[in-house]
Amino acid sequence: MKIHLRQIPQDGTLHVEDEVDTAFLELEAAGAAAASPLHCSLDVGLSDGGVFASGRLHLRLRLKCVACLEEFEQDLDIDPFALQKELDGRESVDLSPEIREDIHLALPAYPRCDGDG
Repeated sequence: MKIHLRQIPQDGTLHVEDEVDTAFLELEAAGAAAASPLHCSLDVGLSDGGVFASGRLHLRLRLKCVACLEEFEQDLDIDPFALQKELDGRESVDLSPEIREDIHLALPAYPRCDGDG
């Protein structure tokens, strides 16, 4: 997800609401698959030579249960999502690596279809 820095108002934030293709997440390497696009609702702003973003990420996942080996779907919400990134002189900043990392960290290590009881 790329943000053009000139779109961000001075002393304010830019609200970004978007549905993003999930190919960049590389979920297959973690034994998961996306069952929906990634929904991002972020406020992006500038501060002291960096860019910050905060908000919410939502994704519907398709996982395989470690107990019964059946596939099931589960929602993944990262709320709050937050990041701070240094600016390197470019006109745009790519938030994709940080989004991918947070989603991979939030994936269940041992997905179970009876996880909710």
